[in-house]
Amino acid sequence: MLIRHFQRTLLVAAVLVSTTAAAQSARESFSVAESRKAILDTLPHPKGTKFRQLFLSEHGDSKVTLCGEINAKDRAGAYLGFRRFMVDDLGESMRDPMDTAAGSWQQSIFDRVYQRACSDRFKDVK
Repeated sequence: MLIRHFQRTLLVAAVLVSTTAAAQSARESFSVAESRKAILDTLPHPKGTKFRQLFLSEHGDSKVTLCGEINAKDRAGAYLGFRRFMVDDLGESMRDPMDTAAGSWQQSIFDRVYQRACSDRFKDVK
C-alpha cells in the first residue's frame, strides 16, 4: 500500500515537472519577430504599421500569445488608430474587428477571445 502511494506521488511529481518544462519550452521558443510578421501579413499596407503596449501572455495548455495594439493603414492608406491584436504561438492572428465594417457580435467574440488569451501577462515586449 505504501509503495503504491509512493509510486502515485512520483507520477504526479513527474507530470508537474513535465508541465512546467512544457511551459518553459513554449516561452523560450516563442518568436516575437515571427508573430509581428504574422500580423503584418494580414494587413493591406504593412509598411508604417506602429506597435505599442506589447506583452506576452500564457494560457491554456502552455500556449503563448503576443498581445498589444497596432496602428495600421486601411486599403485607402489612412491610419485607423490603435487597435488591439493577438498572435498565438502557432502564428494564428486576430485583430480587433472595429478596424473593419464588423458587426457588434464580432466585436463581442473578439473581446472574449482577447480576454482569455491575453489575461495572464508574463513579459512586456519592446
